[in-house]
Amino acid sequence: MKKTFFTKALLIILACTMLLCACRQDPKPAADVINFDTEYPVEMKGTTFTAHNTYKSDYFREDSSAFNKDLALLSLSMCRCSTIGDAFSTMGFDTPEIHENKEDDGINRCSYFFAHRTIDGTDLVAVIITWCGYGMEWASNFTIGEKEEGKRCDHEGFDETSEWLYGKLKEYIDKNYAGKQLKIWIGGYSRGGGLADCLTCKIIEKKEIKVDQKDLYAYAIEASMSIDKEYVQEYKCLHNFVVDSDLFAALPSSSAAWGLARPGTSVVVSTIPARMNEYLKPITGDEQSMPFSPDADNYPTPEKFIEYLMDILLENGKTPLKDAASFRSRQAFYDTVQERLTYLLEILMKNSKQGLWLVVDQLKEKSVLEIISLISTEGEFYPFVSKILTDNKIDFDPDKLENACTLTCALYSNYNISAPLVTLVASAMENLKYLALCHYPEVVYVLLQNYGSN
Repeated sequence: MKKTFFTKALLIILACTMLLCACRQDPKPAADVINFDTEYPVEMKGTTFTAHNTYKSDYFREDSSAFNKDLALLSLSMCRCSTIGDAFSTMGFDTPEIHENKEDDGINRCSYFFAHRTIDGTDLVAVIITWCGYGMEWASNFTIGEKEEGKRCDHEGFDETSEWLYGKLKEYIDKNYAGKQLKIWIGGYSRGGGLADCLTCKIIEKKEIKVDQKDLYAYAIEASMSIDKEYVQEYKCLHNFVVDSDLFAALPSSSAAWGLARPGTSVVVSTIPARMNEYLKPITGDEQSMPFSPDADNYPTPEKFIEYLMDILLENGKTPLKDAASFRSRQAFYDTVQERLTYLLEILMKNSKQGLWLVVDQLKEKSVLEIISLISTEGEFYPFVSKILTDNKIDFDPDKLENACTLTCALYSNYNISAPLVTLVASAMENLKYLALCHYPEVVYVLLQNYGSN
Protein backbone atom coordinates (compact mmCIF):
# COMPACT_ATOMS: atom_id res chain seq x y z
CA MET A 1 0.00 0.00 0.00
CA LYS A 2 2.78 2.38 1.02
CA LYS A 3 4.71 1.48 -2.11
CA THR A 4 1.71 2.18 -4.30
CA PHE A 5 1.25 5.59 -2.64
CA PHE A 6 4.88 6.59 -3.24
CA THR A 7 4.70 5.29 -6.81
CA LYS A 8 1.64 7.43 -7.53
CA ALA A 9 3.25 10.46 -5.89
CA LEU A 10 6.38 9.99 -7.97
CA LEU A 11 4.33 9.72 -11.16
CA ILE A 12 2.42 12.88 -10.26
CA ILE A 13 5.65 14.80 -9.61
CA LEU A 14 7.12 13.51 -12.88
CA ALA A 15 4.00 14.54 -14.82
CA CYS A 16 4.04 18.02 -13.28
CA THR A 17 7.73 18.39 -14.12
CA MET A 18 7.11 17.40 -17.74
CA LEU A 19 4.20 19.84 -17.93
CA LEU A 20 6.29 22.70 -16.57
CA CYS A 21 9.08 21.92 -19.03
CA ALA A 22 6.58 21.90 -21.87
CA CYS A 23 5.26 25.30 -20.78
CA ARG A 24 8.78 26.71 -20.91
CA GLN A 25 9.35 25.52 -24.48
CA ASP A 26 9.17 27.97 -27.37
CA PRO A 27 5.68 28.38 -28.83
CA LYS A 28 4.80 26.44 -31.94
CA PRO A 29 6.27 28.20 -35.00
CA ALA A 30 3.80 30.16 -37.14
CA ALA A 31 2.62 28.53 -40.35
CA ASP A 32 4.70 29.00 -43.51
CA VAL A 33 1.68 29.64 -45.75
CA ILE A 34 -1.20 31.82 -44.51
CA ASN A 35 -4.22 32.95 -46.50
CA PHE A 36 -6.40 35.76 -45.20
CA ASP A 37 -8.70 38.51 -46.47
CA THR A 38 -8.68 42.23 -45.86
CA GLU A 39 -11.04 44.96 -47.03
CA TYR A 40 -9.84 48.17 -48.65
CA PRO A 41 -11.58 51.37 -49.68
CA VAL A 42 -12.41 51.78 -53.34
CA GLU A 43 -11.75 55.49 -53.62
CA MET A 44 -13.33 55.73 -57.06
CA LYS A 45 -16.75 54.70 -55.72
CA GLY A 46 -16.58 55.21 -51.96
CA THR A 47 -17.10 51.49 -51.41
CA THR A 48 -14.81 48.61 -50.44
CA PHE A 49 -13.37 45.54 -52.07
CA THR A 50 -11.85 42.43 -50.59
CA ALA A 51 -8.20 41.57 -51.15
CA HIS A 52 -7.31 37.89 -50.92
CA ASN A 53 -3.83 37.89 -49.36
CA THR A 54 -1.25 35.14 -49.19
CA TYR A 55 1.76 35.21 -46.89
CA LYS A 56 4.52 32.65 -47.57
CA SER A 57 7.78 32.28 -45.67
CA ASP A 58 9.28 31.18 -48.99
CA TYR A 59 9.07 34.81 -50.13
CA PHE A 60 11.89 35.48 -47.67
CA ARG A 61 13.87 32.30 -48.19
CA GLU A 62 14.79 33.33 -51.72
CA ASP A 63 17.35 35.93 -52.77
CA SER A 64 15.67 39.36 -52.86
CA SER A 65 17.07 40.38 -56.25
CA ALA A 66 14.18 38.95 -58.31
CA PHE A 67 10.91 40.93 -58.44
CA ASN A 68 8.26 38.90 -56.60
CA LYS A 69 4.77 39.92 -57.76
CA ASP A 70 3.09 38.10 -54.88
CA LEU A 71 5.23 39.87 -52.29
CA ALA A 72 4.63 43.18 -54.06
CA LEU A 73 0.87 42.56 -53.86
CA LEU A 74 1.11 41.69 -50.17
CA SER A 75 3.17 44.84 -49.56
CA LEU A 76 0.58 47.01 -51.32
CA SER A 77 -2.24 45.36 -49.37
CA MET A 78 -0.51 46.07 -46.06
CA CYS A 79 0.14 49.68 -47.07
CA ARG A 80 -3.62 50.14 -47.47
CA CYS A 81 -4.72 48.02 -44.51
CA SER A 82 -6.69 49.86 -41.81
CA THR A 83 -6.50 46.76 -39.57
CA ILE A 84 -2.76 46.32 -39.99
CA GLY A 85 -2.14 45.01 -36.46
CA ASP A 86 -4.65 42.19 -36.92
CA ALA A 87 -3.28 41.38 -40.38
CA PHE A 88 0.28 40.98 -39.13
CA SER A 89 -0.86 38.98 -36.13
CA THR A 90 -2.63 36.62 -38.55
CA MET A 91 0.65 36.25 -40.47
CA GLY A 92 2.43 35.16 -37.29
CA PHE A 93 4.21 38.45 -36.52
CA ASP A 94 4.74 39.76 -33.01
CA THR A 95 6.36 42.72 -31.20
CA PRO A 96 4.37 45.35 -33.11
CA GLU A 97 5.25 49.04 -32.94
CA ILE A 98 2.79 51.52 -34.42
CA HIS A 99 3.18 55.25 -35.00
CA GLU A 100 0.23 57.13 -36.46
CA ASN A 101 1.34 60.55 -37.65
CA LYS A 102 -0.36 63.41 -35.83
CA GLU A 103 -0.50 67.11 -36.71
CA ASP A 104 2.05 68.07 -34.06
CA ASP A 105 4.61 65.64 -35.51
CA GLY A 106 5.37 68.15 -38.28
CA ILE A 107 5.39 67.73 -42.05
CA ASN A 108 8.61 65.68 -42.29
CA ARG A 109 7.20 62.66 -40.49
CA CYS A 110 5.10 59.62 -41.44
CA SER A 111 3.01 56.82 -40.02
CA TYR A 112 4.77 53.47 -39.76
CA PHE A 113 4.24 49.91 -38.56
CA PHE A 114 7.04 47.58 -37.41
CA ALA A 115 6.60 43.89 -36.56
CA HIS A 116 8.64 40.68 -36.32
CA ARG A 117 8.48 36.97 -36.90
CA THR A 118 11.00 34.13 -37.12
CA ILE A 119 11.79 32.15 -40.27
CA ASP A 120 14.18 29.20 -39.92
CA GLY A 121 15.81 30.79 -36.88
CA THR A 122 16.29 34.14 -38.63
CA ASP A 123 14.48 37.28 -37.45
CA LEU A 124 12.34 38.98 -40.10
CA VAL A 125 11.44 42.61 -39.38
CA ALA A 126 8.57 44.13 -41.37
CA VAL A 127 8.45 47.89 -42.06
CA ILE A 128 5.23 49.26 -43.57
CA ILE A 129 5.20 53.01 -44.26
CA THR A 130 2.18 55.35 -44.27
CA TRP A 131 -0.35 52.56 -44.54
CA CYS A 132 -3.37 54.88 -44.20
CA GLY A 133 -4.50 58.38 -45.20
CA TYR A 134 -2.28 61.27 -44.20
CA GLY A 135 -2.70 65.01 -43.94
CA MET A 136 -0.39 67.95 -43.80
CA GLU A 137 2.77 65.92 -44.42
CA TRP A 138 1.65 66.21 -48.07
CA ALA A 139 3.61 69.47 -47.87
CA SER A 140 6.75 67.37 -47.42
CA ASN A 141 6.16 65.88 -50.89
CA PHE A 142 6.77 69.30 -52.43
CA THR A 143 9.71 70.27 -50.22
CA ILE A 144 12.14 69.33 -52.98
CA GLY A 145 15.09 71.46 -51.84
CA GLU A 146 17.79 72.96 -54.01
CA LYS A 147 20.75 71.29 -55.69
CA GLU A 148 24.19 72.30 -54.40
CA GLU A 149 27.04 71.58 -56.79
CA GLY A 150 29.35 68.77 -55.70
CA LYS A 151 26.99 67.64 -52.95
CA ARG A 152 24.42 64.85 -52.84
CA CYS A 153 21.02 66.50 -52.61
CA ASP A 154 18.16 64.02 -52.45
CA HIS A 155 14.52 65.14 -52.27
CA GLU A 156 14.68 67.19 -49.06
CA GLY A 157 11.28 66.32 -47.59
CA PHE A 158 11.67 62.60 -48.21
CA ASP A 159 15.27 62.63 -47.05
CA GLU A 160 14.46 64.26 -43.70
CA THR A 161 11.44 62.02 -43.13
CA SER A 162 13.32 58.83 -43.99
CA GLU A 163 16.23 59.90 -41.74
CA TRP A 164 13.78 60.18 -38.85
CA LEU A 165 12.21 56.84 -39.80
CA TYR A 166 15.65 55.20 -40.07
CA GLY A 167 16.36 56.29 -36.48
CA LYS A 168 13.08 54.76 -35.27
CA LEU A 169 13.81 51.49 -37.08
CA LYS A 170 17.35 51.30 -35.68
CA GLU A 171 16.00 51.87 -32.15
CA TYR A 172 13.46 49.08 -32.65
CA ILE A 173 16.10 46.63 -33.89
CA ASP A 174 18.70 47.59 -31.26
CA LYS A 175 16.13 47.15 -28.50
CA ASN A 176 14.71 43.82 -29.64
CA TYR A 177 17.12 42.08 -32.04
CA ALA A 178 20.62 43.43 -31.48
CA GLY A 179 23.25 41.00 -32.76
CA LYS A 180 20.66 38.75 -34.41
CA GLN A 181 20.72 37.55 -37.99
CA LEU A 182 18.19 39.75 -39.78
CA LYS A 183 15.93 39.89 -42.79
CA ILE A 184 14.02 43.12 -43.43
CA TRP A 185 10.83 43.57 -45.46
CA ILE A 186 9.96 47.15 -46.44
CA GLY A 187 6.74 48.25 -48.14
CA GLY A 188 5.49 51.69 -49.13
CA TYR A 189 2.83 53.09 -51.46
CA SER A 190 2.70 56.58 -53.02
CA ARG A 191 4.49 58.94 -50.61
CA GLY A 192 5.34 55.87 -48.56
CA GLY A 193 6.95 54.40 -51.70
CA GLY A 194 9.28 57.38 -51.97
CA LEU A 195 10.17 56.96 -48.31
CA ALA A 196 10.72 53.21 -48.84
CA ASP A 197 13.23 54.07 -51.56
CA CYS A 198 15.07 56.55 -49.34
CA LEU A 199 14.98 54.31 -46.24
CA THR A 200 16.37 51.34 -48.16
CA CYS A 201 19.23 53.44 -49.49
CA LYS A 202 20.06 54.62 -45.97
CA ILE A 203 20.08 51.05 -44.58
CA ILE A 204 22.47 49.92 -47.32
CA GLU A 205 24.73 52.97 -47.31
CA LYS A 206 25.03 53.60 -43.55
CA LYS A 207 25.85 49.93 -42.81
CA GLU A 208 24.75 50.35 -39.17
CA ILE A 209 21.83 47.93 -39.38
CA LYS A 210 23.48 44.58 -40.13
CA VAL A 211 21.56 42.99 -42.99
CA ASP A 212 22.78 41.60 -46.31
CA GLN A 213 21.20 43.01 -49.45
CA LYS A 214 20.00 39.52 -50.38
CA ASP A 215 17.98 39.57 -47.14
CA LEU A 216 16.54 43.05 -47.70
CA TYR A 217 13.16 42.90 -49.49
CA ALA A 218 12.01 46.42 -50.40
CA TYR A 219 8.91 47.20 -52.47
CA ALA A 220 8.11 50.80 -53.38
CA ILE A 221 4.74 51.10 -55.16
CA GLU A 222 4.03 54.26 -57.18
CA ALA A 223 6.93 56.19 -55.71
CA SER A 224 7.95 59.66 -56.84
CA MET A 225 11.58 60.28 -57.78
CA SER A 226 13.59 61.00 -54.66
CA ILE A 227 17.34 60.40 -55.05
CA ASP A 228 19.95 62.71 -56.58
CA LYS A 229 20.49 61.27 -60.05
CA GLU A 230 24.28 61.65 -59.77
CA TYR A 231 24.31 59.30 -56.78
CA VAL A 232 21.46 56.89 -57.53
CA GLN A 233 22.29 53.16 -57.53
CA GLU A 234 20.42 50.18 -58.92
CA TYR A 235 20.20 48.18 -55.72
CA LYS A 236 18.79 44.80 -56.76
CA CYS A 237 16.94 44.31 -53.47
CA LEU A 238 14.85 47.45 -54.05
CA HIS A 239 11.92 47.09 -56.46
CA ASN A 240 9.75 49.92 -57.76
CA PHE A 241 6.40 49.21 -59.39
CA VAL A 242 5.38 52.20 -61.51
CA VAL A 243 2.31 52.95 -63.64
CA ASP A 244 3.60 55.30 -66.32
CA SER A 245 0.18 56.91 -66.81
CA ASP A 246 0.21 58.07 -63.19
CA LEU A 247 0.87 61.80 -63.00
CA PHE A 248 1.92 61.64 -59.33
CA ALA A 249 4.60 59.04 -60.04
CA ALA A 250 5.94 61.31 -62.80
CA LEU A 251 6.85 63.97 -60.24
CA PRO A 252 9.23 65.57 -59.63
CA SER A 253 10.13 65.79 -63.29
CA SER A 254 12.70 63.27 -64.50
CA SER A 255 14.22 65.87 -66.80
CA ALA A 256 17.94 66.56 -66.62
CA ALA A 257 17.12 69.98 -65.18
CA TRP A 258 15.58 68.43 -62.07
CA GLY A 259 18.19 65.71 -61.59
CA LEU A 260 16.19 63.24 -59.46
CA ALA A 261 15.59 59.53 -60.09
CA ARG A 262 14.34 56.34 -58.44
CA PRO A 263 16.94 54.06 -56.88
CA GLY A 264 16.81 50.31 -57.25
CA THR A 265 15.18 48.47 -60.14
CA SER A 266 11.84 49.38 -61.71
CA VAL A 267 8.94 47.48 -63.21
CA VAL A 268 7.07 50.00 -65.37
CA VAL A 269 3.64 49.21 -66.81
CA SER A 270 1.49 51.15 -69.27
CA THR A 271 -2.27 51.45 -68.93
CA ILE A 272 -4.49 50.68 -71.88
CA PRO A 273 -7.85 52.37 -71.15
CA ALA A 274 -10.04 49.58 -72.55
CA ARG A 275 -8.13 46.93 -70.60
CA MET A 276 -8.16 49.01 -67.41
CA ASN A 277 -11.95 49.31 -67.60
CA GLU A 278 -12.18 45.55 -68.07
CA TYR A 279 -10.06 45.02 -64.92
CA LEU A 280 -12.07 47.51 -62.87
CA LYS A 281 -15.59 46.48 -63.90
CA PRO A 282 -15.90 43.80 -61.15
CA ILE A 283 -14.88 46.41 -58.55
CA THR A 284 -16.82 49.49 -59.69
CA GLY A 285 -19.65 47.89 -61.66
CA ASP A 286 -19.12 50.45 -64.43
CA GLU A 287 -18.50 49.67 -68.09
CA GLN A 288 -16.13 52.64 -68.37
CA SER A 289 -14.66 53.69 -65.05
CA MET A 290 -11.66 55.46 -66.63
CA PRO A 291 -12.51 57.22 -69.89
CA PHE A 292 -9.67 58.64 -71.97
CA SER A 293 -10.08 60.86 -75.05
CA PRO A 294 -7.00 60.68 -77.27
CA ASP A 295 -5.83 63.57 -79.41
CA ALA A 296 -4.01 62.24 -82.47
CA ASP A 297 -1.71 65.26 -82.71
CA ASN A 298 -0.88 66.04 -79.09
CA TYR A 299 -1.58 63.00 -76.91
CA PRO A 300 -2.65 59.75 -78.59
CA THR A 301 -1.98 57.76 -75.38
CA PRO A 302 -2.14 58.52 -71.64
CA GLU A 303 1.68 58.46 -71.50
CA LYS A 304 1.87 61.08 -74.27
CA PHE A 305 -0.67 63.17 -72.36
CA ILE A 306 1.71 63.34 -69.39
CA GLU A 307 4.51 64.40 -71.76
CA TYR A 308 2.17 67.07 -73.15
CA LEU A 309 1.52 68.45 -69.66
CA MET A 310 5.22 68.33 -68.77
CA ASP A 311 6.08 70.26 -71.94
CA ILE A 312 3.74 73.03 -70.82
CA LEU A 313 5.41 73.20 -67.40
CA LEU A 314 9.04 72.71 -68.42
CA GLU A 315 9.25 74.37 -71.82
CA ASN A 316 6.79 77.25 -71.67
CA GLY A 317 7.74 78.57 -68.26
CA LYS A 318 9.66 81.84 -68.34
CA THR A 319 12.98 82.49 -66.63
CA PRO A 320 12.36 82.85 -62.88
CA LEU A 321 11.52 86.43 -61.94
CA LYS A 322 10.74 88.05 -58.61
CA ASP A 323 7.35 86.82 -57.36
CA ALA A 324 6.90 84.67 -60.47
CA ALA A 325 6.49 80.91 -60.56
CA SER A 326 8.56 78.51 -62.62
CA PHE A 327 8.99 74.75 -62.86
CA ARG A 328 11.69 74.82 -65.52
CA SER A 329 14.33 73.46 -63.16
CA ARG A 330 14.73 72.27 -59.60
CA GLN A 331 16.38 75.57 -58.70
CA ALA A 332 13.61 77.59 -60.35
CA PHE A 333 11.00 75.63 -58.42
CA TYR A 334 12.94 76.12 -55.18
CA ASP A 335 13.35 79.87 -55.78
CA THR A 336 9.82 80.70 -56.87
CA VAL A 337 7.35 78.02 -55.79
CA GLN A 338 8.45 75.75 -52.94
CA GLU A 339 7.97 77.95 -49.88
CA ARG A 340 4.53 79.16 -50.92
CA LEU A 341 3.24 75.80 -52.08
CA THR A 342 4.52 74.06 -48.94
CA TYR A 343 2.71 76.54 -46.69
CA LEU A 344 -0.54 76.36 -48.68
CA LEU A 345 -0.55 72.56 -48.49
CA GLU A 346 0.34 72.58 -44.81
CA ILE A 347 -2.68 74.77 -44.04
CA LEU A 348 -5.16 73.03 -46.32
CA MET A 349 -4.13 69.47 -45.45
CA LYS A 350 -3.92 69.71 -41.65
CA ASN A 351 -6.64 68.20 -39.47
CA SER A 352 -7.38 65.38 -41.92
CA LYS A 353 -7.44 67.71 -44.95
CA GLN A 354 -10.26 69.78 -43.45
CA GLY A 355 -9.31 73.01 -45.23
CA LEU A 356 -8.90 71.29 -48.59
CA TRP A 357 -12.34 69.67 -48.51
CA LEU A 358 -13.96 72.95 -47.46
CA VAL A 359 -12.35 74.78 -50.40
CA VAL A 360 -13.22 71.96 -52.82
CA ASP A 361 -16.87 71.97 -51.70
CA GLN A 362 -17.07 75.70 -52.42
CA LEU A 363 -15.40 75.32 -55.81
CA LYS A 364 -17.86 72.59 -56.81
CA GLU A 365 -20.61 75.20 -56.71
CA LYS A 366 -18.87 77.23 -59.44
CA SER A 367 -18.58 76.69 -63.18
CA VAL A 368 -15.24 75.84 -64.79
CA LEU A 369 -14.87 79.36 -66.18
CA GLU A 370 -15.67 80.88 -62.76
CA ILE A 371 -12.98 78.68 -61.19
CA ILE A 372 -10.41 79.73 -63.80
CA SER A 373 -11.29 83.38 -63.22
CA LEU A 374 -11.04 82.94 -59.44
CA ILE A 375 -7.61 81.30 -59.42
CA SER A 376 -6.12 83.54 -62.10
CA THR A 377 -7.27 86.98 -60.97
CA GLU A 378 -4.93 88.85 -58.63
CA GLY A 379 -6.61 89.61 -55.32
CA GLU A 380 -9.57 87.21 -55.61
CA PHE A 381 -8.27 83.82 -54.56
CA TYR A 382 -6.88 84.89 -51.18
CA PRO A 383 -10.16 86.43 -49.92
CA PHE A 384 -11.99 83.31 -51.12
CA VAL A 385 -9.68 80.89 -49.24
CA SER A 386 -9.15 83.04 -46.14
CA LYS A 387 -12.91 83.50 -45.60
CA ILE A 388 -13.48 79.74 -45.72
CA LEU A 389 -10.68 79.14 -43.20
CA THR A 390 -11.80 81.98 -40.92
CA ASP A 391 -15.45 80.89 -40.96
CA ASN A 392 -14.35 77.39 -39.94
CA LYS A 393 -11.92 78.61 -37.25
CA ILE A 394 -8.79 77.27 -38.97
CA ASP A 395 -5.73 79.30 -37.91
CA PHE A 396 -3.38 80.70 -40.55
CA ASP A 397 -0.76 83.41 -41.05
CA PRO A 398 -2.46 86.06 -43.25
CA ASP A 399 0.75 87.24 -44.93
CA LYS A 400 1.98 83.74 -45.69
CA LEU A 401 -1.41 82.58 -46.94
CA GLU A 402 -1.86 85.62 -49.18
CA ASN A 403 1.63 85.07 -50.60
CA ALA A 404 0.78 81.40 -51.16
CA CYS A 405 -2.52 82.20 -52.89
CA THR A 406 -0.77 84.57 -55.31
CA LEU A 407 1.15 81.50 -56.47
CA THR A 408 -1.80 80.37 -58.58
CA CYS A 409 -1.98 83.76 -60.28
CA ALA A 410 1.80 83.72 -60.78
CA LEU A 411 1.58 80.31 -62.42
CA TYR A 412 -1.08 81.53 -64.83
CA SER A 413 0.79 84.74 -65.69
CA ASN A 414 4.21 83.11 -65.99
CA TYR A 415 3.11 80.49 -68.50
CA ASN A 416 1.68 80.83 -71.95
CA ILE A 417 -1.01 78.31 -71.06
CA SER A 418 -4.17 80.05 -72.26
CA ALA A 419 -4.52 77.97 -75.40
CA PRO A 420 -3.53 74.65 -73.79
CA LEU A 421 -5.83 75.36 -70.85
CA VAL A 422 -8.79 76.08 -73.11
CA THR A 423 -8.01 72.87 -74.99
CA LEU A 424 -7.88 70.90 -71.76
CA VAL A 425 -11.10 72.41 -70.41
CA ALA A 426 -12.93 71.96 -73.69
CA SER A 427 -11.94 68.43 -74.62
CA ALA A 428 -9.62 66.74 -72.16
CA MET A 429 -10.72 67.27 -68.55
CA GLU A 430 -11.56 63.56 -68.42
CA ASN A 431 -7.96 62.83 -69.36
CA LEU A 432 -6.72 64.72 -66.30
CA LYS A 433 -9.13 62.60 -64.27
CA TYR A 434 -7.72 59.50 -65.95
CA LEU A 435 -4.15 60.37 -64.87
CA ALA A 436 -5.33 60.97 -61.30
CA LEU A 437 -7.25 57.68 -61.21
CA CYS A 438 -4.11 55.82 -62.32
CA HIS A 439 -2.73 56.60 -58.85
CA TYR A 440 -5.72 55.18 -56.99
CA PRO A 441 -4.73 52.10 -54.96
CA GLU A 442 -7.43 49.86 -56.42
CA VAL A 443 -6.25 50.71 -59.96
CA VAL A 444 -2.62 50.01 -59.06
CA TYR A 445 -3.71 46.80 -57.32
CA VAL A 446 -5.46 45.36 -60.37
CA LEU A 447 -2.57 46.37 -62.64
CA LEU A 448 -0.12 44.62 -60.34
CA GLN A 449 -2.46 41.65 -60.02
CA ASN A 450 -2.58 41.31 -63.82
CA TYR A 451 1.10 42.10 -64.41
CA GLY A 452 2.66 39.48 -66.65
CA SER A 453 -0.65 38.01 -67.79
CA ASN A 454 -0.87 39.96 -71.04
